[in-house]
Amino acid sequence: MADFDVTSKYGIDKSVKPVVIMIVVGGPDENPRYQKTIHVAVHHFLKHNLDAIFIATNSPGRSAFNRVERRMAPLSRELAGVILPHEHYGSHLDAQRKTTDFILEKQNFEYAGKALAEIWSNVIIDSCPTVAEYIDPDNSEMSIDRLLSKDEIWFALHVQTSQYFTQVVKCQDMKCCSPARSSYFSLISKSRFLPPPIPLIQTRDGLCIPERTETEQFKFPSLFISLSIDMEKLLPRSSKSFKILPYDLYCPSVQSSLTDRICRFAMPILLQSLCSRNITKFIKYHQTVLLKLDH
Repeated sequence: MADFDVTSKYGIDKSVKPVVIMIVVGGPDENPRYQKTIHVAVHHFLKHNLDAIFIATNSPGRSAFNRVERRMAPLSRELAGVILPHEHYGSHLDAQRKTTDFILEKQNFEYAGKALAEIWSNVIIDSCPTVAEYIDPDNSEMSIDRLLSKDEIWFALHVQTSQYFTQVVKCQDMKCCSPARSSYFSLISKSRFLPPPIPLIQTRDGLCIPERTETEQFKFPSLFISLSIDMEKLLPRSSKSFKILPYDLYCPSVQSSLTDRICRFAMPILLQSLCSRNITKFIKYHQTVLLKLDH
């Protein structure tokens, strides 16, 4: 949208800035670990030649720190007393409240959507305008058949997902990805991906990382402190069994299912992020890569 050009684009050609960070509410339609969200992120990554795109949300109980949640309050306030008729163009329901006319149902839904967009477009939040627009799902750019996509092998090399965070980052292979447009890789050069959040505590013997069960001692350092410290040397023995450090290693809400979400072939991704029909193909490819490396 042209309204966001000032903050999202730069340069003479008005190209999208090379690093995009999105903070989302975390609902079922936009959670960072859901397949459609990841597909859309990859689509934007490819379409706009991004160096990296990050999609994050807050864990349950932390919505007070979610900027998106705070921005939703003024929008909800504007709906106080508003009644949206569900049968503006006529009823699409029978006596049992079941849909009998799907075309009419879409028309009624479109009317309600446009009414909401008109209300919200008049809202000013922190001196910033609200841009709301009804999108016809049949003509949406984000429909699955219109999204730019890649195969599972590309996915494994460029995407990392976790419970509350998804990263899509360029690789250094010029045959695969175009040259970087930003200085991102000068800062994050070791693994290309942002490191997992790992807590540190100061003891008589120096800095160390607490056990995963000692949640009351969790104090997470800033990104640049994490990058300057070799975290693997400070890990407790119980956390050294992983070939590659899971991003959610110190996420309390994921501990019970952590091992089930880590690929046994050491790839730091959630297995659920790969379509079930493609997991076998991906694993066979990864086994071939490991075999070549061994020789």
